[in-house]
Amino acid sequence: MRRRLLVAVLAAGAFLALPAAAPAVSTTLVINEVDYDQPSTDTAEFLELKNVSGAALDLDPYAVQLINGNAGGTTPYITIDLASVSLAAGDHYVICANLANTANCDLDVSPDTNLIQNGAPDAIALRRDGTLIDALSYAGNSAAPNIEGAGAAAESSSATDEGLSRCPDGADTDQNSADFVLRVITPGAANSCPPPPPPFGACGDGEETAIHAIQRAEATSPAAGSVRTVEGVVVGDFQARRG
Repeated sequence: MRRRLLVAVLAAGAFLALPAAAPAVSTTLVINEVDYDQPSTDTAEFLELKNVSGAALDLDPYAVQLINGNAGGTTPYITIDLASVSLAAGDHYVICANLANTANCDLDVSPDTNLIQNGAPDAIALRRDGTLIDALSYAGNSAAPNIEGAGAAAESSSATDEGLSRCPDGADTDQNSADFVLRVITPGAANSCPPPPPPFGACGDGEETAIHAIQRAEATSPAAGSVRTVEGVVVGDFQARRG
């Protein structure tokens, strides 16, 4: 059964001593999804964590920090200490601004509106006993150590049903710009990620579809609406411009 708790967050400054080293790829808990921008007053903002380890995790040692990265800032404006809750392997944990407006919310925190800043840039940091284990920079490149890799995640839109999702769900390569994409929000459930491309085999292994089997002589291809890997022979290149 999912547990829902209502707690107050700590004021900024609870974790002022920030280590400079960037985190390694997290094998325990990751920032998995965030919706930080909505039309008008943001009343349904949330962020989601995921247990990517192979065992249950006690969330008590963990804290989430919301970082104002403007002008190179690294100081958290809100620190959310997580409660002593056992999160099963592969499960999601949702922190929300308003329990009534967010599905599957596990932890309702204050304020109810405009919880997560959407300046340029900002960041979210996840810490265990003060040690940084995961970070997400969005709406621009935040200062180290609150960014992973060479660039920030894609910028979210103000649509009520879109946010930043880690794709594939829970995958962490330590590259914000590669790990997060703009997708339909799914708080408390697996992220709505695009399907992976079909695998490529070797020529002649029988796994591909011949080009002529897709083109055919009919007005509509029998393969219409499907995704296929094709195999064929290029017999000419007529792309050169004629003068």
